Amino acid sequence: MIKMEKSDFEDNVIYLERMPIEKFVEEYLTFNKSSAQSILKVSETMVQAEEALGDGFDAFCKRVGIVKGSPTYSKHKTIGENAHRLEPYLDQMPSAWTTIYKLAKLPPDQFEMIAGALTPLCTAADIDSLLSKPTKVPSGGGLRLGLVISDSLSNERLGELHARLEEIEIEFGCEIRLGQLLKDRLDSLDQAPGVAA
Repeated sequence: MIKMEKSDFEDNVIYLERMPIEKFVEEYLTFNKSSAQSILKVSETMVQAEEALGDGFDAFCKRVGIVKGSPTYSKHKTIGENAHRLEPYLDQMPSAWTTIYKLAKLPPDQFEMIAGALTPLCTAADIDSLLSKPTKVPSGGGLRLGLVISDSLSNERLGELHARLEEIEIEFGCEIRLGQLLKDRLDSLDQAPGVAA
């Protein structure tokens, strides 16, 4: 926030007030959630229009710029048909529509398996990584927990957290799944001299 004030010594003095980080985090997450929600709603609307309009759907497609049968149409259709199971995860949902499409086309059991590890910054590669890990969750499902870590956490504290998570994994027979950004940061700690990871 910038405030302009006059003083006896200067015509104009610019004072910069430091904004609390929480305001920016909240705005970022709100807009990201809005983006993901918009993608779900646009896709859901297209599916509803196709069901309701019959022959009029071609005119709808022309008006909104979608070519029926195109890859874009197919992706929107898949997202729209699966929006109901993605909506509960809007706070964690990435805002890239092709990544949302990748999530939408997952079978429900696979989606549920990785849903707790989703973050707004997840990429398609992160999803592939999450899916490629063997699971210890029984075939009947399991309880899930999501964990968001501040990226301002020091390397030392991040190393400590990682060690504790590995202990929890062993003690409780659960699986800890790390997103690609966290994996990369932990890998850089392994290469940094004097930092325990």
